[in-house]
Amino acid sequence: MKHFLYLTNTRLVSLVSQGRRIVARREFAVSGAGASAFEMYLANLKDVPTHLLVDLAEEDFRLDTVPHVGARDREAILGRKLTQIFRNTPYRHALLQGREPDGRRDDRVFYTAITNPELLRPWLEMLERLHVPLGGIHSAAVFSGVLLEELDLLFAHTLLVTFTPGDAMRQSYFRDREIKFSRITPIDLEEGQSLGTMIAEETTRTWQYLDSLRNFAPEDRLEVCILVHPNDRRVVEPELRDFAQLQYRVLDIEQVAAKLGLKPAPLDSTAEEVMVHLFLLRRAENHFASEELRRFATLRRARITLTQAAFGVIAASLA
Repeated sequence: MKHFLYLTNTRLVSLVSQGRRIVARREFAVSGAGASAFEMYLANLKDVPTHLLVDLAEEDFRLDTVPHVGARDREAILGRKLTQIFRNTPYRHALLQGREPDGRRDDRVFYTAITNPELLRPWLEMLERLHVPLGGIHSAAVFSGVLLEELDLLFAHTLLVTFTPGDAMRQSYFRDREIKFSRITPIDLEEGQSLGTMIAEETTRTWQYLDSLRNFAPEDRLEVCILVHPNDRRVVEPELRDFAQLQYRVLDIEQVAAKLGLKPAPLDSTAEEVMVHLFLLRRAENHFASEELRRFATLRRARITLTQAAFGVIAASLA
């Protein structure tokens, strides 16, 4: 059994898995009575290995290059860079993305951080109080690239559009399968505006921004992949218009679930159940949790190892 927490700016979703199947789901508001209700609920799951996925507007992303050096020196350089860029938060991570093709062939680095640590503090304090074995804190935006890989949507330029619990839309840009940019937009439709027109407007605006940064050659095209439920697809798809530099692909979440083996399929367009199922298929790297935050998970693994070793000794002595 595993316990997944999916945190957005307005919701905390709890998902419990047994094997590769999600068997329980609860949703809590992030303020007021929601936090108290969650702590009472968590008490019944406090011994279950837990992972926290964050999908927050306050996640910042930076691109950089650093000299190609040995592992120890590179770790020191990246540590200094993270401290300089994100000095006010401990929740920061550097992701290596290969090397530059020319010149000194420096290492390419993608930095990410939760810039407002207060958003995590109350939830992590609850986990600490109950000694919950936290295995990691993971960026949902960074991890979302696994969805494109599993669906064989491997283009030179891809914009993945997903929806979060609590009415927000995330756009994540991948160049040659590497994340380069991500942002969240609250879904606050104006009078006369539909979800489809909002998606069209926001993705076109993102294309213009990326183009202004010279991400595209004249012949390049941005493939926009939008994960939606069939109920939303009916109102979204008619509003999308392809043009030479931008093409839309609507990913029916029920069809995606069938391809991935996620049963039952999600009931709406929000992506948390798909992301958790992908985590069960392909374990995510820890991005933001320190060794101190993960110590109860480490102790749990040590206890299991010792117990297994003790049973092994007993079995050998009885043989």
